[in-house]
Amino acid sequence: MLKPATTIWALVFAFALGATAARADVCPPVTPPNDVRVDGVTKQFPRPDPDPVPKPADWTQIEVELGSDIYVHVQNLKAALDCQKLLTPKKELVLFLKETPIGNLVGTQPGPLDKDGNGFLHFKLVRATSGDDSKNVWLPILGRPSFGRREVSVSIGFADQYPVTSTAKKLMFQTLPPIEFAIGLVFMVALFGGFCYAVCRSNILRDAPVEGVDGPGAFSLSKAQSAVWFFVILGATC
Repeated sequence: MLKPATTIWALVFAFALGATAARADVCPPVTPPNDVRVDGVTKQFPRPDPDPVPKPADWTQIEVELGSDIYVHVQNLKAALDCQKLLTPKKELVLFLKETPIGNLVGTQPGPLDKDGNGFLHFKLVRATSGDDSKNVWLPILGRPSFGRREVSVSIGFADQYPVTSTAKKLMFQTLPPIEFAIGLVFMVALFGGFCYAVCRSNILRDAPVEGVDGPGAFSLSKAQSAVWFFVILGATC
């Protein structure tokens, strides 16, 4: 006959085992539940006013750049959110671009779920203010920028796991916005032209004239180096 203490511990173990199994059914250890799927992405949050409301599969391919807002439509988002509540420590649902988690882009709900548990997650495409991780995850997308557009797949998931299945149209990512580039180029050309004029009309790059010697002073190596680095750093930050 089992002792009472042994019986109690057996019941506790069985209860814990059952709870773990139930949790595994709701939230698999690798990804959110298999029926969670991304099926569309748009730049404007669809309102329920138009009739009929366009389906995610009918949404056109969108063009984005850094700073853009996107709304990702997730089938059975409720299951992913329920799974998130069971995780310890808590994990956030983040954006995946080119199957790479962008850890600082955490999804927020712009509106309630529909009757089937589907819903939207909102993301703003911004880089983290600091940290090598942000640079590394954006490198496959923003590296070697050009005026062309790059197709980038989009999905969601937990940062340390795999993205959910996505059938959404790929984003057309503009790595080098032409308007901002043109404004920066005009600014740099005008600034450099003004600097060249100042060099010709003043001693901005010269040492003070030597007493008893006619003519302007000699060019200063330190001042010239400072000018070069000024334009290099300013151009890199534009």
